[in-house]
Amino acid sequence: MAIVIALGITTGAFVLSFAVQRDLARQALIPENLTWIFPAIVDSAILGATIAIVIIIISKLNMNRRDRGFYIALAVSVVVISILGNAYHAYHAAVAARKFIDGGGDLGFSPLTPSIAAAIAIIPPALVLAFTHGITILVKAVGMAYAAYREIVESATASEDAKNAASDLTSRTTKTKSRPSRWTSTASSPELRSWYCSSPDSPSD
Repeated sequence: MAIVIALGITTGAFVLSFAVQRDLARQALIPENLTWIFPAIVDSAILGATIAIVIIIISKLNMNRRDRGFYIALAVSVVVISILGNAYHAYHAAVAARKFIDGGGDLGFSPLTPSIAAAIAIIPPALVLAFTHGITILVKAVGMAYAAYREIVESATASEDAKNAASDLTSRTTKTKSRPSRWTSTASSPELRSWYCSSPDSPSD
């Protein structure tokens, strides 16, 4: 349930961040039909780095600290880019709104001050970073719990197999001991005693 909630919040933050970054691309005079590419690159980089971190943690790949740190640094760097972009966009939008109102315009609402608008705008990308890390922790915890469960099951199975093997061995040993000896049963027969006594090589009394 926690993973589903984290995924939902992360998705919403991605959508809001996507809209702001697309508007930034418009302000950068990128052609309208290409403005979606900029937020797609930024958000895809965040998603790709996050998936890489989760794979590294779950699969326990034999990677040195530098390679592992690269993906962590990549995820943090891209989120920081998103945060700065959102803050810049909100700040200048609030400044423009203030100028419009001061010039006698009416927006129908009172805009926030630029600093507060910038602070609010960084919440979505900050949540992307926080919940991305949170999802990684949850996935790691689930993987560790599953590994512990598998170890317990395998240990119980091995113990049960050992008990069955010991029981089979005991049963075979018991059957072997209870089986009568062919020599003993033959030696005790009257015919053999009669042959032995009548043999010339038998010792006389």
